[in-house]
Amino acid sequence: NTSVTFAESEVPYVEPSQCPIEVPEDADLECGYLVAPENYAEPNGRLIRMPYIILHTQNPDPNQVPLLFTEGGPGGESLQSVWGFKNSVLLQDRDIIIFEQRGNLYADPALSCTIDELFDKEAQNSPCLEKIKSDGIDLGQYTTAVLAEDIETLRLALGIEQWNLYGTSYSTRLMQVLMDRHPDGIRSVILQSTNLTQETRFQRDPEHSYRALHVMFEDCAADADCAAAYPGLEERFFTLVAELNQNPIDLTLENPSDGSPRPYQVSGDTLINWMVGRAFYGPAFPPYITAAYPLLIDQLSQGNDQFLKTWVQNEIENDLFSADFIAYGLYFAVNCQDDAASITQTEIEALGAAFPQMDGFYRHWDEWEICQLWDLPPAAPLTDGPVVSELPTLVLAGRYDPITPPQWSRTAAENLPNSFYFEFPSKGHSLDIGSTCAEEIKRSFLQNPWREPDSSCLADEPQPTFILASNKIVPADGFIRSWNDINFGVPQGNPTFEALSGVSLIVYLVEFLAFLVLSYKVLSARSERSQQTQRLAYIPHLLGGITSVLSIASILLMSQAAQVMSENEALIELTLFVMTPTVIALGVVVLAQILCGLVLVLLVVRVWVVRQSTLLNRIALTLISLSTAVLWFFYFRWDFVTILFN
Repeated sequence: NTSVTFAESEVPYVEPSQCPIEVPEDADLECGYLVAPENYAEPNGRLIRMPYIILHTQNPDPNQVPLLFTEGGPGGESLQSVWGFKNSVLLQDRDIIIFEQRGNLYADPALSCTIDELFDKEAQNSPCLEKIKSDGIDLGQYTTAVLAEDIETLRLALGIEQWNLYGTSYSTRLMQVLMDRHPDGIRSVILQSTNLTQETRFQRDPEHSYRALHVMFEDCAADADCAAAYPGLEERFFTLVAELNQNPIDLTLENPSDGSPRPYQVSGDTLINWMVGRAFYGPAFPPYITAAYPLLIDQLSQGNDQFLKTWVQNEIENDLFSADFIAYGLYFAVNCQDDAASITQTEIEALGAAFPQMDGFYRHWDEWEICQLWDLPPAAPLTDGPVVSELPTLVLAGRYDPITPPQWSRTAAENLPNSFYFEFPSKGHSLDIGSTCAEEIKRSFLQNPWREPDSSCLADEPQPTFILASNKIVPADGFIRSWNDINFGVPQGNPTFEALSGVSLIVYLVEFLAFLVLSYKVLSARSERSQQTQRLAYIPHLLGGITSVLSIASILLMSQAAQVMSENEALIELTLFVMTPTVIALGVVVLAQILCGLVLVLLVVRVWVVRQSTLLNRIALTLISLSTAVLWFFYFRWDFVTILFN
């Protein structure tokens, strides 16, 4: 296992510490900080602290070489990946060291800013930049070259002779720099979704965005069912983009922060940005959102925007969620110094003109503008060209990747003579979503980096498939509320709604038992007078019992429908019900329950007016009626009633 050595009298050094984040209680791990100069040329100057976590394997072989991982971005925080690595097959063989880059969220200092602080258009300044400068931070020391040097410094401080490097997206740049400058400390390298050292996304947009979209249209056209369901999809999409850029759709949504109304416009550029900026990160098959995009395009091109509002709301909430995991100050410090100076506004306009279908779309325009405002001097080139190295390297890519397209990964592999390249046909930027195949290939490679890894699992990888319009689909905007309303055992649920639903379920169960008891009494009554008395009490309870059975059945079917939704991210993102037998049965039961409930309510009113039956019976029937009304509330709130009209 990896052993920690440190000497506090010398810089740099490592110091054990409490973990800066919540970590799995059942994991064998240790946490610490790398303490190093902010500027390596000034060892007596300002010191910075970068946290790390060492996850220990249960493998008793002490000769297993550890694996170092750091996240992409730049600015993507790394430490939270401890939760995924805890159950990873990669941990079965060796220790995994997770390193938080300088300037990141859990580092000291942290170059963390909110999105709103990046650029104040009215004042034409950046509160984020001003805050960083006021803290005396030397932004010239927050570049890819320096971040890579931190990783080599950590290896030396930990006393590790060699380790395996694992980079994903932006952090593959760090690994390539280390391969070029510090090869002796490296046993092998994994490059997943490779970001070349001499290429920038500023120079390749909108080319990369168009390529990813074209792949989706190409796959749909190659699938007979998809092609029949969505003829001419690519042409219709780009026509839609141009139309929406001219006449955006205006929506009023709920602000996730405070619940207030918020106006929002959906343009053609917005559609492209959501697709290439988030959806193509994951796989292009159900249950993932990319699988629903042909359906959405088809509906919007026909003027049907009924699915759009919930989708937009979800995108806004995702933006807020993802903002918690990115140190935007670090993101722009690195990108502005390493990449933004490589292109001018004139060149950006020329790139846009080369792809007229995209109607002027340039995904990173706002970022480029912020970099012009920050006005940081460009960093020296990382390499003179593609990195050439004899180190054994595993290169993995997703065909749908719009950020680091497979061509970049192929170029990297071509210059690494001891590399193995694998491309996933239906995956996007994140190869680990949707299957374990990428993990299995990584483990096989690490066991013997000089031998071609076992990639047989690729044969079982799902091919790109899409949700078809021929499936009966029902919009259910309100369904998403159910996850926040009732979530027993989890603090996020609404206590009032949980109490109402719990009490109602108990009332239904008690009434059903009472119904069975009364049924027995009616059937076993011997005298005619006794039978008549029992029947008078039995009739309203018969209706109450039927309503209870239907209510319990609807609750069970709602749970089944929710399970289908929870397993299908595409349906959750667009809040759609596919009319499966379960959902159809739910619609029938809901209708029957509403009808029986209405009759029950009228009967209960009559029972109170004529004072029929005992007071206890009347109270019991009233409770059943109130529970039924509670369930109606949930039917309408969660849009289950919409099933009845489709």
